[in-house]
Amino acid sequence: MEAVIVAPLLEVLFGRLTSSVAGEVQTRRDFKKETEKLRNMLPVIQGVIEEAEEQQMKDKKVRGWLVKLKEVACDADDLLDEISTLLLRRQLKEVTDGDAADLFAKLVRKLNRIPNTMELFGLRLRRIRQRTTYKLLKLNELRGKLKIKHLEYVLPYSTYEDFRKWVESTNFYSLELLWGNDDEGAAFPIWMNMSGLESLTQLNLINCRNCESLPTLGQLPVLKILNIQGMDSVVNIGVEFSGEGDRPFSSLKELTLRDFPELKTWSSVDSAEAFICLDKLIITKCPLLITMPWFPRLKYLELQKCNQLIVRSASELNTLSTLVIDFFQDLFFLPKKLLQNNSRLMSLTVTSCPKLGSVPENLANLADLKSLKIGWCDELKTLPHGLKSLTSLENLDIIECPSLICLPEEGMEGLCSLRSFSIENCPRLTSLPMGMKHLIALENLTIMFCSNLVHLPDNFHCLVELRSMTILSCPELASLPEGLQHLKKLQILELRSCPKLMELPNWVEHLVSLRSLAISNCPNIKSLPEGLGRLSALQHLSIRDCPDLEHHSEATHCIHVTKSLVLKN
Repeated sequence: MEAVIVAPLLEVLFGRLTSSVAGEVQTRRDFKKETEKLRNMLPVIQGVIEEAEEQQMKDKKVRGWLVKLKEVACDADDLLDEISTLLLRRQLKEVTDGDAADLFAKLVRKLNRIPNTMELFGLRLRRIRQRTTYKLLKLNELRGKLKIKHLEYVLPYSTYEDFRKWVESTNFYSLELLWGNDDEGAAFPIWMNMSGLESLTQLNLINCRNCESLPTLGQLPVLKILNIQGMDSVVNIGVEFSGEGDRPFSSLKELTLRDFPELKTWSSVDSAEAFICLDKLIITKCPLLITMPWFPRLKYLELQKCNQLIVRSASELNTLSTLVIDFFQDLFFLPKKLLQNNSRLMSLTVTSCPKLGSVPENLANLADLKSLKIGWCDELKTLPHGLKSLTSLENLDIIECPSLICLPEEGMEGLCSLRSFSIENCPRLTSLPMGMKHLIALENLTIMFCSNLVHLPDNFHCLVELRSMTILSCPELASLPEGLQHLKKLQILELRSCPKLMELPNWVEHLVSLRSLAISNCPNIKSLPEGLGRLSALQHLSIRDCPDLEHHSEATHCIHVTKSLVLKN
């Protein structure tokens, strides 16, 4: 009986999916996701085919599947030939784009049948993958990084001795283990707790959704990065995670817990030496967790999509330099103790907290704060006056706070180090405070989507370091501040979607360092100032959707001055 050989044909077929012929069709219809899925599936299919080609002489069902698979592959190859012909005819205007795209859709449906036929013809995918695991155990010279997908197919007991010997014979520093949807075990495999993992410095455990407890990892002596995610059944993290040693997780620097939907408690470790080196902790999508252990040297903490009570637990920490609080639907306030205990914070981000009504006044205690970002806080009405004490602040971003009425007048006085200020999507804001004059180090100013902003303060001449200014989608803004003309270092000026802006003032010619000027969708600007052509530093002038400007003589004159001129309706 002649053997049925399919693997080479299938490899060529999938290769053609990345060809320019298939690529041209994919750009016309949304097939990119489908073809990417098929390409990712290819290694699994090829592994099964190789095993099946070895078994076909002993198993009629396997041979039957290979025959059927070969028919599917040949049909798909014929379809690709038809697509090539249609695309050639399309260039001759004989057919439309839709004809080739319809054929490609038919091809994708046919190829998607391949994995379904594995079980249909009695192929036991689990056994085949387990045999593949045994082949892996023969590779004793592996080093460096290892990633294993679908670990549920590794038998937890019968392969333990082999796996133990294999891990001890290798020297991995990074191990990534991913379970699939067929995970049936309530515990991690025994080999996860063995001494052969002692050389690991990085470990990722992903989607072991039926495991009810975490493996003992605290005694891995050189483990530095640990990422655990997708643990649906873990309710408690206790001493089993740390182990019985005196200094659990003695080398760990980064820890991520992501997607623990049932996790309620994370017990503290008795040892004062636990997590002694932990610098960075990320906790995401743990909606029931309300407390965390104390970490003696933690610098970076990120909390996302968790219970609001976890923020109160974080207030016990006192060594943070970076704090990120994101996506807390029921967080009404930040605990004062959180800022009081972490007075050496250098970066604070509070985003997607729609019920947050205020920021504590003791924000003023953060004398070392360099970056402050507040965004998507629907109920936030004002910022604290203590803002003025942030003398080290360099970056301030206020994004999409629809209830924000004003910025504190006095709050801007002490921001003498501020270099970048961005305010976006604050529709109730009608003006910026006169205290802007104190921003003597400001280099970049962005004002976007402030639909009721009527005017800017006239004291812009104090912003002597300003190099870039962008105003976008401020429909009520009618004029630019006079003080702007004195900014000798301004290099970039963008004015976009400001329909009430009536003119570009004549004093623009005083902006001697201006290199780029962009004006778009400002239909009431009727003319350009005569002195624009005298800006010798100007390299780029862009005018879009300003009908009265596009054929203006001064714009034409600027062709001789600029390196780049864009006039577009």
